[in-house]
Amino acid sequence: GGTVIADIRPAIFDGHLRMRSGGGGLDDLFGVRHTDNVPPVEASGTIEGTIGDTTVRVDVPGLRVNPAIELAGGRALGRVGQTPICIVNRAGQGRAVLLNFPIHSFSNLSLEETPEADAQFIAALFAAAGVQWPLRMFDEKGNRKRDIEAVRWKTGSGEQVVAIYGPLHDTRAQWKPSESQLDRIRARDVPRPVRIELPAPKHVTWIGPDKSLGHTSDFTVQTRPWRPTFVTITDEAPSPPLLKPGRRHANRGRHVHFVAELPGARGLRALKVRVTTPDGREARWFDQSVMAGPTGAQISFPIALNEQSGEWHVTATDLCTGLTASGSFDID
Repeated sequence: GGTVIADIRPAIFDGHLRMRSGGGGLDDLFGVRHTDNVPPVEASGTIEGTIGDTTVRVDVPGLRVNPAIELAGGRALGRVGQTPICIVNRAGQGRAVLLNFPIHSFSNLSLEETPEADAQFIAALFAAAGVQWPLRMFDEKGNRKRDIEAVRWKTGSGEQVVAIYGPLHDTRAQWKPSESQLDRIRARDVPRPVRIELPAPKHVTWIGPDKSLGHTSDFTVQTRPWRPTFVTITDEAPSPPLLKPGRRHANRGRHVHFVAELPGARGLRALKVRVTTPDGREARWFDQSVMAGPTGAQISFPIALNEQSGEWHVTATDLCTGLTASGSFDID
C-alpha cells in the first residue's frame, strides 16, 4: 500500500555504470520502457489528472525531459509532444510515480511568482503517499508562507525545538555588508508574522520573549531575515524548574550553592541563571547558563570579601519553556 516516487531515469545503469540492456531495472514498477540514453530536451508541458484523491493541473515551463521513454502500462498525467512527463502506475495495493524530469528543473516553490498550483501538485504526491506535514506555515493573509524554512530537533520523548528562518535571501551566507548596504539591510530587517498550524494541539513556548503560547494547534510568531525564531513544542504541559539552596546564609570568601531541577523533563535543558543585589541591581558577574534535567544540576556562586550585605535574589529560567524558579541567599 506504499508509494514510490522517482525522478528522471531511475535504474537505467548497472553496477558498473553501463547502460542496462532491455531498459531500466525499475521499468516494470513504474509502467514505462526506457528505449535509449539520450540528452534531455528542454520543453514545456502540462500535468493534469488525479493523484490519490487530489485533482491537479500544472503548467510547467522549461522542464528537462527525457525523450527516450514510453508507456508500458503506466498512466501519463501530461505530455510534452508524445513524451509523458508524469507517469502513475499501480503496483499491488500501492503506486509508483515517475517524474520524467529532474526535480530541480521543476518550479521553485519558494518564489512569490510561482503559481500555487505547482505547490499543490507536490503536496498531492506526498498526500497520496500518506505523508502528513509536521507543521504548516502561512502568511498574514492565510496563504502558504513562501521563502521560509522550519528545522526541527527532537529533544526528548514528546519534545521538539523548531527553528523558523526566513525570508531566505542571500543573507543566509555569512558576509559582512559594506556601509553602502546598511540602509537597505536595516529596511529589510523588520519583524514579519508567520502563522503556524500543527496537526494537533501541543504546548508551545516562543523562545526569546520566553512567552508561553498555550495549548494550541494554531499560533503566530514574528520572524526576521537575519536570525531564526525558536519555539518549543511539547506533548505535556511543562513544569517550572526548582531552585534549592544548599544554605540560606553565604559567607564572604566562600561559595554559596544551589541545585536546579527540572521535574518531568525528558532530557537536559538549558537554564539561564541571573542574580540581583539587595538594592535591585543586576549582578552580571554571577551570570551563567547550566544544563539541567530531572536529577538536577549544581550552581555555585563565589562570594567576594567586599560583597554587599543583605538578601540576594537568584532566578533560573528554562530557555525551552520560559518558566522561572527563584531563590535567595543572605550575606551579613
